[in-house]
Amino acid sequence: MATAYVADTFNDIQVFIPGIIGAFVRPFSFNLTSTTGGVGFVVNDTVALTTIPHSSGAGGVMVIGYRVNIPALDTGTSCVVSLGDNNGTSGAFQATYYSTVAAGRSSLGSVMDSLCMFNGTTTTPVLPVALTSNIPRSYTSFTGSATSTPYAYLAFILKITTAPGTATTTGVITGQLVLQPYGTQSVKYLNGATA
Repeated sequence: MATAYVADTFNDIQVFIPGIIGAFVRPFSFNLTSTTGGVGFVVNDTVALTTIPHSSGAGGVMVIGYRVNIPALDTGTSCVVSLGDNNGTSGAFQATYYSTVAAGRSSLGSVMDSLCMFNGTTTTPVLPVALTSNIPRSYTSFTGSATSTPYAYLAFILKITTAPGTATTTGVITGQLVLQPYGTQSVKYLNGATA
């Protein structure tokens, strides 16, 4: 049965980035020993890696980058994951950033970021920007509510879309989500002008 997990660092505070006015990072980590019974992931498990504070700044936030480091999830070649948010219909998961990609297979780790994904053997580009408005991506509202399941808040989510053949039980998913609230300036020139 699928389980909705929350990253170990889910409620940690954001870290502001020196030199980028207003931008901040939401670091996250999830230990695989936290899976139900410590047996690894099953199909449709989700991990809310961090919140997306859609009501930050002057009415929204923009995702300007991300990186997810995935440890080996499967000693075989079955595991498939998606990366996205829960801003679909009524708070449903949607694969905003990556849809059904091989990750954590053959005892190899994978890296997903806003440019591409590398799974130890293959590099995969992100979803086409022209089709999905992948990065930067704006969030000004949440389609769910306080009673939405499995998460009652807008979140950056990793979903297991095909279960591992033989799940691994150790390792830590880590990474960060880089955001900029609306109403803040990202560039300030020496003459005082902003852009």
